[in-house]
Amino acid sequence: MPEQLLNKQPAPRILIVDDQPTNIHALYQIVQSEGDVFMAASGEKALEHCAHTAPDLILLDVEMPGLDGYETCRRLKADKALAHIPVIFITAHTTEEDEVRALEAGAVDFITKPINALIVRARVRTHIQLKQAHNALTEQAEAMAARNQILEENVRLREDVDRITRHDLKSPLSRILGFCELLLDECDGNDDTAEMLQAIHRAARQAMNQANSTLVLFKIENGDYAVRYAPVDLMQVIREVWDGCAPIANAKDVTLSGVSADAAPFLIQAEESLCYTLFGNLLQNAAEAAPSNSCITVTLERHDAEAMIRIHNHGQAPEAIRARFFEKYATAGKKDGTGLGAYSARLMARAHHGDIEMQSSAEHGVTLTVRLPITPPPASL
Repeated sequence: MPEQLLNKQPAPRILIVDDQPTNIHALYQIVQSEGDVFMAASGEKALEHCAHTAPDLILLDVEMPGLDGYETCRRLKADKALAHIPVIFITAHTTEEDEVRALEAGAVDFITKPINALIVRARVRTHIQLKQAHNALTEQAEAMAARNQILEENVRLREDVDRITRHDLKSPLSRILGFCELLLDECDGNDDTAEMLQAIHRAARQAMNQANSTLVLFKIENGDYAVRYAPVDLMQVIREVWDGCAPIANAKDVTLSGVSADAAPFLIQAEESLCYTLFGNLLQNAAEAAPSNSCITVTLERHDAEAMIRIHNHGQAPEAIRARFFEKYATAGKKDGTGLGAYSARLMARAHHGDIEMQSSAEHGVTLTVRLPITPPPASL
């Protein structure tokens, strides 16, 4: 029984083509253990058989009436559906010219008569294994192409959804922001009303930043985004984005220190919307990672021409993603985590010619250090 049947794999199909029954019988005795063997007594019959059931290997005699082996092989190779079938010529011709002619017709090998059973069996086995490997690679390539097509369709769908979302959200958000600012200007010292309006304004601005961030992130990734520099008070940015983290922080009794309402402004030249998104992502991650009843500490310092902002919490970065914390889609332990928060924050820092680093240990918790130039590099002006 062929070894392939013992392994429950389809047995390879071997086609013997020869006009002499004695030659067919001799080859059958040699290769019957290597797969399912079929016979054809002419080149024409061989082409008909292949069109109906393609074999995995053909043993083809050269000297035959009608279509000889060379022409039969050429016609096989001219058919895209059959061109992949390996052909071994069996011939009494032994000159180099005969071998070259066989290879030029499309043969993969050349066996001379009188045939040696061991050589025939070894070469048949080798070319069947090569054919099976080729089939496996073809199947993998087709499966990969199908997966790539699905991924490309998903990317296009996501881009369409993002584009629609940005278009549909920005108009009403702009109106909310505008009305909030008008009402705040007309607010007659009513602290409760002003506080609620400010909360609405912060939430609307956060939603606007999120609507813009997808397109901005795409442009930064492709290196074609120009940062719009203007004075930004990082102290105010951090206070406001922390207010947006209130649902998470309040549920865990997590507090923030280092950015009190009466703290002095901390001004740098940067793009305000990017700063809101950058620190919003980092502070939300910190609030999610911090243990209950703990405090997140933020420190802002100037070192020469750089602003150094450190965000420390008493949690730990998951071991599974610690080494790739800032890589795209790196996430662990979050039910709805996208793995884009730290990644996009670093991209935005680097768009400002800055950077972010992370340190994590069981003893000291997690510290994120954001470095941003206080003033933009001359080339960015």
